Amino acid sequence: PPAGEGPPPPASAVIAAYLPNEADTVVETVEAFLRQDYPDLQVILAYNTPEPLPVEATLRAIAGRDKRFLPLRIEGSVSKAQNVNAALARATGTFVGIFDADHHPAQGAFHRARRWIEGGADVVQGHCVVRNHRDGRLQRLVASEFEAIYAVSHPGRARLHGFGIFGGSNGYWRRGMLERIRLRSFMLTEDIDSSLRVLRAGGRIVSDPGLISTELAPDRVGALWNQRLRWAQGWSQVALRHLWAAVRSRELTVRQRL
Repeated sequence: PPAGEGPPPPASAVIAAYLPNEADTVVETVEAFLRQDYPDLQVILAYNTPEPLPVEATLRAIAGRDKRFLPLRIEGSVSKAQNVNAALARATGTFVGIFDADHHPAQGAFHRARRWIEGGADVVQGHCVVRNHRDGRLQRLVASEFEAIYAVSHPGRARLHGFGIFGGSNGYWRRGMLERIRLRSFMLTEDIDSSLRVLRAGGRIVSDPGLISTELAPDRVGALWNQRLRWAQGWSQVALRHLWAAVRSRELTVRQRL
């Protein structure tokens, strides 16, 4: 990324979570974000839960000792998109990182993302790495697949065709673009839908394989199957919604349309 100049601007990290499923990992995730070396970083946990949970008391205690952290229960939310959109109203950063509840960004990640944003990118997608790859064959398979996606496919697409894709987590947005685009809760893959809308609006999405965040791969075949089925259905939904408009878009080059 281009070199940043001057003091780092305020940044916000929005961690989206559905707590009944992610209560066991969310405290570790919050602590990982609070260890970031970025000087002006706000950490928002935007979560929904159908019932009160014991972990919420732990989250409030963390917020009591560290004013950078804001646990935000989104009443009435049923989706990640609604959580992120609601958190945006409380975000103070000039750029916003969006993360799933199991993500731990590497040290220096926000400094690196800041340089891309200040260099003209509207969104920068980082490199997601599986950290539980030693737990079993399934996790090793997903880890290998993620390397093909985030170290080869995403940067290769950006180099060959001139556009990147926001993958839903470890993605950093210029605040104004995120406020303009937002995430749509009725889309199965709201990340891919938002990517197409950024590109159609003339925005710039870049891919940086050096911008690393680690996550957990599914540990059961059934969970992996359900995840990938949703991805496939979501990409098909995005294609049906955006294909013809993207092909006719004057904001995209001929190569990008193809």
